[in-house]
Amino acid sequence: MPIHDEQLKGPYKLWRHEHWFEDSPQGCICHDRVTYYPPGGLLAPLINHLFIQNDLIKIFNYRTKIINKIFK
Repeated sequence: MPIHDEQLKGPYKLWRHEHWFEDSPQGCICHDRVTYYPPGGLLAPLINHLFIQNDLIKIFNYRTKIINKIFK
């Protein structure tokens, strides 16, 4: 069963972050799914491509690095 958090007030029209966990022979795998609608109206796809998408990738890559460092 996923755990989720949602933005109630903030810069995005929608922000929903789901987390779920899976057993694996190496331990536990954490999966994430982020659904969001960026601001910007008709420019939202461009804003997402130029700014938001790459930042989210960097944030989740950093989180993965730190979690692996702590738990390995």
